[in-house]
Amino acid sequence: PFAGQADPFAGFSGANGRVEYSSFNIDDILGDLFGGRTATSPKQNLDVSFKGDITPWMAALGGRIELKSQGKTYSVKVPAGSRRGQTLRLKGQGLTDCSRTGDLFIELTIQNPQKMTPEMKSLYERLAALG
Repeated sequence: PFAGQADPFAGFSGANGRVEYSSFNIDDILGDLFGGRTATSPKQNLDVSFKGDITPWMAALGGRIELKSQGKTYSVKVPAGSRRGQTLRLKGQGLTDCSRTGDLFIELTIQNPQKMTPEMKSLYERLAALG
């Protein structure tokens, strides 16, 4: 509400005691009114997104990460030369409604080791010297 106005949704609350607003897609409304692209509307609400933590050497060399979603375990290939913020897509592995299935997206984040051994530090210093 604006300053000085009462909350128009007072008394209505979600499971957590706060007002919950559902989102909508204006393209769906306009499509219904004007015969737009309702049959091919984006399946954004069926997509599932995760952050995938990888090590710097996995980002450089590639590898696999394990991911659990919806009771399934996925072994996801991380390509060599991956970068922070890069998104991997598993088509058809998101949520499902009666007629559509979303995708599973993994945004890569590069995490340095919390504890670095002297050998690891030496390797990083050698890499830094190379350029």
